Amino acid sequence: MKTTAIITMLLVFLAADVARGQAASVGRGFVSVNGAYQITTNDFTDGAVKREHAEDGRFDATYAVKGGPAFDIAGGGMLWRQLGVGVGVSRFSVATPSSLSATIPHPFFFNRHRSIRADIADLQREELAVLPV
Repeated sequence: MKTTAIITMLLVFLAADVARGQAASVGRGFVSVNGAYQITTNDFTDGAVKREHAEDGRFDATYAVKGGPAFDIAGGGMLWRQLGVGVGVSRFSVATPSSLSATIPHPFFFNRHRSIRADIADLQREELAVLPV
């Protein structure tokens, strides 16, 4: 088993070709426009505690984020000699369902929390990233 692995590694190293680099191409700038589709889902929950009327209330939200289209654009250029600058912007936006539940302290009576629940059909989720290139 060891001998086979050693022979395989030697053949890989001996069969490797000489690296040939490309000539450096110096242009004035570039623009890149891309589109993608995010296929993964990102379901998550979030919660918070808020003190109101001398008691703690609780808010919980559940989000079911599905995949959707994404857009990316980048550009850059040479400023001086070998100094250049570039920036890229990426955006993802999708409508997602959400549900909210809460227990709110009663303003007049202790230990009598009121419960609420709501479903939101088209909550908009947007992600925006600006990056140096």
